[in-house]
Amino acid sequence: MPYTFFWTLTGDGKLTGGEDTQTITFNIGSGGVTLVLTVTDAAANTVQCSSIIICAPPPPPPEFATLGQGTYGNPGGSFNGVSTRALTQSLLSSGDLIVGKPGRSVRIQVSAAGCISQRLPANGAPRELPSILGDAVLNSINCQTASTSLPVTSTGKFHNVLLGQTIALSLNTRLSAGLADMAICNMITTQAALPGVDGLLGTSDDVRNPGPDGALGTADDPIITVNIPASVTTALSVLGLPRTVSGLLELANRGLAGEATGGASLGDVNAAVNAINVGFDRCRFLLSCSDF
Repeated sequence: MPYTFFWTLTGDGKLTGGEDTQTITFNIGSGGVTLVLTVTDAAANTVQCSSIIICAPPPPPPEFATLGQGTYGNPGGSFNGVSTRALTQSLLSSGDLIVGKPGRSVRIQVSAAGCISQRLPANGAPRELPSILGDAVLNSINCQTASTSLPVTSTGKFHNVLLGQTIALSLNTRLSAGLADMAICNMITTQAALPGVDGLLGTSDDVRNPGPDGALGTADDPIITVNIPASVTTALSVLGLPRTVSGLLELANRGLAGEATGGASLGDVNAAVNAINVGFDRCRFLLSCSDF
């Protein structure tokens, strides 16, 4: 017995073909649709069946915010309308920041927040902290340690880029919730964020920046890829550290303290730390994370 078919669609969607066939095609938005199929036989008997289909939009990619050591070291800098100095004080107020490892470390207290802008951005080769340093405290008056002076340049910046990058990453794990637990890969691709209606970066209403043309997925999208040296991801495995930003931070602190770094050079460790600091600069969405 022949049958005829007729489909109707209501809701957040549109029929795109097959309205009078057994198989239809349609588009659906995030609000869902109701489909009604009417089947009629040769004797004009009809029967209807309906179905509600809801298609939730995919979740947005994870978003993290970081600041480079140059931004932390800029007395006139700001983020989300807060001065760099006030932001640093706020991040240090949750507890002292310690770089290095016990027996060879530098403690930065909230009272020394101003030393961040005075001593960063650090430059020069990545190196260990002085072996005679002990567990030193950064003095808020002269931004130095009492036991031995930390090397500085003629402009008063730390003469150890790994020290500066590790301080910045430590602050960034406090700035951006979840950053410490983010898995790291050899290639990390990110896209810049734009603030939503609240005007703040790093909040739930942020959107991906589409670039000047206003369309996502085109050549002018502000997308960057940063690389983590393979020696660093290998070192994390060798040392039994998690392959996360927190694991990388632990590796950097071990390097500063002169401890084993699992075969990774201090230069490669510094490059990896810099990649995270730069890869999510200001605020960026994680698009992909893959190995070489």
